[in-house]
Amino acid sequence: MNANSLWNDALENASADDLARFAQLVPKTLANASAPEQEGNSRGKGLLLTKKQIIDLRKYEAAALALPFTLADVKDYLNFGADAGAGLKHEDFLRTFSATRRHAQRWSPLREAIMLTGSQLKLFAASMTLYGRDIEEVYADVRACGLLDKHNIRNLEELKRLELELGDKFPGIELESDTVSDLGYYLDQIFKRIKDNLDGVTAIKEQLASFGYDLREYILPEIKLRISLIGSNSLPADIETLKQQIDERSQQINEKNADYKNAVEKSIGAAAGMNLLGLALAIYLGVEAENIRAQRNSLYKEQEEAIETLKSKNQTLGSLTRVKHDLQGLELVAVDADIATQNLMHVWNVMHLYVKDSQDAVSRITDALSLRRFMSAFREVVKPWSQIEHDADALIAVFKEADAEYERNYRVQPRLEFYRALPSAYPAVDRQIMADSHTLMRDGAVRSKALFINWNYLPQLHDRFRDLVGNVSQSSGVLSTSALNMKVGLDGSMRRLERLEKELADASDQQEIEEIEADRAEELLRIASLVVRPVQQLASQLSAIDDRFDRRLTLGFIDDLGNEQQTVQASLARMNDERTERQNERAVINEAIEALKTGGVEAIGNDLLLTLEEVMKLGIAPPQVQLVMFAIEQLKKTLGQIGDGLRFLDMVRERDKLVEKIEALARDIETKTRVLASLKGKVEFLQNIHTLDDQRQRYVGEYQRAVEAFQSFVSQIDAGKQADDAQRSREFINHAQLFSAFLTPLALPLTAH
Repeated sequence: MNANSLWNDALENASADDLARFAQLVPKTLANASAPEQEGNSRGKGLLLTKKQIIDLRKYEAAALALPFTLADVKDYLNFGADAGAGLKHEDFLRTFSATRRHAQRWSPLREAIMLTGSQLKLFAASMTLYGRDIEEVYADVRACGLLDKHNIRNLEELKRLELELGDKFPGIELESDTVSDLGYYLDQIFKRIKDNLDGVTAIKEQLASFGYDLREYILPEIKLRISLIGSNSLPADIETLKQQIDERSQQINEKNADYKNAVEKSIGAAAGMNLLGLALAIYLGVEAENIRAQRNSLYKEQEEAIETLKSKNQTLGSLTRVKHDLQGLELVAVDADIATQNLMHVWNVMHLYVKDSQDAVSRITDALSLRRFMSAFREVVKPWSQIEHDADALIAVFKEADAEYERNYRVQPRLEFYRALPSAYPAVDRQIMADSHTLMRDGAVRSKALFINWNYLPQLHDRFRDLVGNVSQSSGVLSTSALNMKVGLDGSMRRLERLEKELADASDQQEIEEIEADRAEELLRIASLVVRPVQQLASQLSAIDDRFDRRLTLGFIDDLGNEQQTVQASLARMNDERTERQNERAVINEAIEALKTGGVEAIGNDLLLTLEEVMKLGIAPPQVQLVMFAIEQLKKTLGQIGDGLRFLDMVRERDKLVEKIEALARDIETKTRVLASLKGKVEFLQNIHTLDDQRQRYVGEYQRAVEAFQSFVSQIDAGKQADDAQRSREFINHAQLFSAFLTPLALPLTAH
């Protein structure tokens, strides 16, 4: 039988008294869900915290400390050849690695402080149990011996002045040589130790909160940002473009080599004629050959640089792929560490509230208290320490077990699901929706930042949603903290009111009855102040995240960008078609030039018009003649020289002009491609913003239900203010039992769901 069916069966046909009883049981069941006494529970001993989660923190620490943390080490690790792009420079990775490493270095001292303080709490809690028993014995002894009436003792101050034989009571508190053994001294020492323990627990609570906040709001987003930027970098497209340019340039070099060879051969042949005309032609052809050689050498140089750039970019791309894999592994351990930290914070916050509850009870003890009130107050001082002892022991145990298990290669125990909260009159809050939406918003914020870095588009909109995601993260913490604080406070108030009602039922002395009624009235007044502040805080948080976003403007932007995309894509298609056409023309001319070279074009001269008759004199095959004449006709149409002839050198020059046009088209295509990528990136940015807003609305819907539940409870409390204290006490206990059960799951961090 699973947990849900167990609770459903228990509640079937249950009476109102049964529901109230179960509502009281749920918090304790949840708080001790992983205690070792419960059979079949595979969770560790530390409340919400499991051994696996402590191991996860150790894994995160080890992974982070292994990161390079100097610029030289980062450069060696990245092994980039070329610049990887915006947000992916050596300094960017150094910043991410250094921040992660510094953060992880905080865990070991924090862990030691938790272990030490937990041990101190456990020891003092055991002592507090004895102190509580000793005070009860002192009170019983002085009443039994008639000392109260004999010395007319009515309050704590008068009892302190009474010299008592305390014997071996209050172990662990040593008297100084000149100190008189009296009750006041022991009470002062006990209260001082409670205060010292509270200071220690509070300091660790603040350190844990800072550790968890930095991990969730800075370290994880920074890691995810680098991964996102690697995934969206332009290197693959740049490499593909560069390869095309290298192939194109290689063809140009081959053409220039053939032209150079042909020009040199003609120059030598012309010079061999040993006549004035031959020498002039040789000089002309020599100059032409030198120009071709210079062009070819320039192409060689560009090609060598391009090939080196390609090697460098390929190296960088390979390194980025490896680094992305490493960062994804780091992200996994950081996410697990985040979950573990949230649960550890919850466990420690619970202990902090127990210690603070004891300290608050101490603050209500004054010398003017009657002895009954003093005893009642001191019991409130002692009571939390039994739970503190249990929780501290459980926390120490789970840390020790995790350490042992970590050394045995991270063996992980299975985990159980949490019980669901009991149904109540309050609106159901789906924490899973809140957790999922919160996670998606944080991931979406990282993606938005990556897109913003790439395209620098609409900075105000980016900043608005960045701040909004930060407010959502803050609202999550405020909700769980408020729920936990109110739950502990309500449970304490219910316990005190129930005790006062019992004392009132047993009291017979009129003065004692009036005193108990005064205590009850004071407790009811305290409740009013307990519930007001959390409601105000939650309402303020709701206002911060319920930021209505009008999409009409951004949807218009998307339409405009889409239209621009279509225009650019059409332009790109035309330019690609034109480039293909020019490349085909170039191929035809190249074939014609090669055919003429094969036939020995020098026989008719470079400067003579290429007519059908002259071409046929070369003795080339009829298909080649047709090819040459077709190329000539094509060029004549292009040049507008219908009816005129063309020279061989004209064909070469026109082919070179075609090459320049093809190169210009390639540059224009590259520019348009970048424009198209920018338009698509901007659309993705806006769509991502809309997705963020969708998740915000889902989150706000659930958060609003929680706020309404708090407000409903406060309204119920306010509605009973006109009744007498006895009725108010009964109604408060009835309402608080249900609301406490409702608060139980909300008091947990979202990651614990």
